[in-house]
Amino acid sequence: MGPTFRRTAVVGAALAVACGMFPASSAQAAARDQTATVREATNLRAYPSTGSAVLAELAAGTTVEVLCWTSGEPVGGNGPYAAMWLYTSLGGYLHSHQVTPVDVKACGY
Repeated sequence: MGPTFRRTAVVGAALAVACGMFPASSAQAAARDQTATVREATNLRAYPSTGSAVLAELAAGTTVEVLCWTSGEPVGGNGPYAAMWLYTSLGGYLHSHQVTPVDVKACGY
């Protein structure tokens, strides 16, 4: 999903700018992935849920490329980010509380 996803996001953003949906600077920012750092050892999951398969164990300090965010199982309370999971270039999900903050688009947009 890595290169194909990235290419699709860039083309989609360029098309949105061409159609006047939003300014070029916003489209370029929306198409960018961001790097986050794992705060404490955590599991990379197949789906945005603590019950889904563990794809990898990531050590504290590991950097990951975050592609987008999605809603999933709430973890760590009921605050605004309790259900926010981040999809990574590793092909799995991390809960947003487990990494340094990033500003990425929602998955599927």
